[in-house]
Amino acid sequence: MGLFNRWSLNVIFVFASLIYVGGLLIDVLEVDSAQYASISGEMYRNGNYLEVQQNGIDYLDKPPLVFWTASWMYNIFGVHNWSFKLSSLLFSIIGLFSTYKVGYLLYNKRTGFVAMLVLLTCQAFFIYNHDVRTDALLSGAVIFSIWQLIAYLYYKKWINLIFGFAAIGVAMLAKGPIGIMVPALAMGSYLIGKKNFKDIFKWQWLVGLCVTAFVLLPMSYGLYTQYDAHPEKELALPPNYDEPRDSVSGLHFYYWEQSFGRITGENEWKDASGPDFFFGIFAYSFMPWSLIGFWAIFWRIFNAARDFILKRKKQEWLTLGGFVLPFVAFSTSHFKLDHYIYVTYPFAAVIVAEFILRVVESKPSWWTNILIALQGLVIATCLVVIYAVFIWAFPTNNIIIWIGLLLLLGLTLYFYLVDKDRLHKIILTSVFISLSVNWVFNFHFYPTISEEYQIGKKVALCISENNIDPENVIISKNAYVHQINFYAKSNFWSYSTEDLVNLDFKNKYALVKEEDLAALKSAYTKVEIVEEFNYFHITRLNMTFLNPEKRSETIERNYLVYLE
Repeated sequence: MGLFNRWSLNVIFVFASLIYVGGLLIDVLEVDSAQYASISGEMYRNGNYLEVQQNGIDYLDKPPLVFWTASWMYNIFGVHNWSFKLSSLLFSIIGLFSTYKVGYLLYNKRTGFVAMLVLLTCQAFFIYNHDVRTDALLSGAVIFSIWQLIAYLYYKKWINLIFGFAAIGVAMLAKGPIGIMVPALAMGSYLIGKKNFKDIFKWQWLVGLCVTAFVLLPMSYGLYTQYDAHPEKELALPPNYDEPRDSVSGLHFYYWEQSFGRITGENEWKDASGPDFFFGIFAYSFMPWSLIGFWAIFWRIFNAARDFILKRKKQEWLTLGGFVLPFVAFSTSHFKLDHYIYVTYPFAAVIVAEFILRVVESKPSWWTNILIALQGLVIATCLVVIYAVFIWAFPTNNIIIWIGLLLLLGLTLYFYLVDKDRLHKIILTSVFISLSVNWVFNFHFYPTISEEYQIGKKVALCISENNIDPENVIISKNAYVHQINFYAKSNFWSYSTEDLVNLDFKNKYALVKEEDLAALKSAYTKVEIVEEFNYFHITRLNMTFLNPEKRSETIERNYLVYLE
C-alpha cells in the first residue's frame, strides 16, 4: 500500500497490543462490567446456560452472549479479570479485520487499512475492551455480517450469505434486535445508493433469515422455558423494581420491548437527555478522529443529498446509512447511554478513512491544511488530559510508564512537526497521540483508581483473609455487590438500612456506609469494625475527584463490621 513506513506500523501494533492487553488486567469496573462478570461466574458455577440468573434469581435485562462467552473462558482459563474480557477482545480483532475488508470492498486496500487504524485507536474501542459490556461483541458481529453480505453481493457465494446472517444472529445474541436493525439499515442504504433495487427482494434473504433464526434458537428456547412457560412468575424488572410484574414474556421482552420499546415508550426506562445527546458522546468517544469525523460525515450527507437531487451516478451509501440512520434512531430513544452508538463506529471509521485519503489526494491543499490544524487541536487537548491525569491528579514515578509515554509523545511530535508527508501529519499523529493517552489510562490511571477506590476486590480479600464464611456476610444496598460476588466467587445478598436494623443479623458481618453505623449501633449490643474502605464510583469521574486537594470530599467510607 505504501502509506507508511514499516517501522512506524510495527511500533503502532506493538504498543496497541500492549495497551489492549493492559486493559484486560484492569479490575472489572462497577456497575455493568462487574455485574456481567458476576453473572457469568454464577453461570460458570451452576452450568445452566439456558437460564440467566443473578444470585439465584431470574435475570431479564441483557441477552446471554456476554455471559456465555465469559463463562466459557472461565471454564478454559479460570475466573480472572482478563478471562472475563478476553472474548470481547477477540470480537474486537474480528471487528478490526472486518472493517478493513469493508473498506477494501467498498473502496480499496488503502481505505480499508486506514479505517482499521481509525477504529483501532478511537477512544470507544479502548473503553469497551477494558470496561466490558456487550458493545465489542455487538460491533464485531455487526461489521463482520456487513463484510460477508457485501462479499455475497460481489461474488454470489452461499458461504458468504450464511456467514453474514449467522453473524446477525450472533449480534442479536449480544444485544437483541439492534443486531439486525443496523445491518438492515446499512445494506438497505447500500442497495438503494447503488440502485440495485432488484437485489432488495432477493429470495435468498429469506434463507439467510432462517440461518439467523437457527442461531437464535438456544436463546429463544431458554427464554420460553424460563419465562413464557411460567406466567405465574413475578419479576422485578428495571427501572421499577418495587412493582413486580407477572405474565412476563421473555421473547417479547428481548425481541421488542428492551430495544424498540425505548423508542415507542413501551419500555419504562426514561431520562432527561435531548436529541443532541449523542453529538457530545461522539465528540469524546471517537477521539482523536471526532473533529474530522464531524466534517467527513456532514460532507457525505451533503453530497449524498445533492447527488440524489441531481440524479447523479450511483453512490456508496452503506457506511452513511450504517452510521446516520442508527444514530438518528438512538437519538429518538427515551433512554440513552454513551455506549449505544458504539456499534456505528466501524462505519464512521470507513467514512473518515475515505475522506482523509480523498482530501489529501484530490482536494485543494487548504483542505489538508485544515485537517492538520484540527489534529493540532486534538494533540493539544490530549496533552492537557495527559497532564491532568498523569502529573496533576495521580502522579507516578514508574520509569517504564514514563519511557513508554515519552516515546509515544516523541513520535507524535515528530510526525506533526518534522515529517513533511501530509498524510503522516494527519493519520500517524492521531494514532500516536491516542496511544499516548491510553498508555497512561490502561497502565496507570485506571489500575490506580480501581485498586484504590473500588471496594469489591478488597472486601473479597478481607473475607478470605479473615476466614469469614460468605453466608455470614450481608451487604447494604448502598454498597455495590457485583464486584464482591465476582472476586469472592460467591453470591451475597443486599439489604436496606431498615432491614439491617429491624431484622435479626446477630453474629453476622455487614458491609455498610458510614451513615449506617449510628443506626446499627443503636440496634446491636456491639458493632465491631473489621475493615474500612474508601469508595468512589470511578466510572462517573468529576473534577472534584480528580483534584488532589478536594478528592477527600468525594470519597465514601464503607465498613465491614461484625454485629453482636
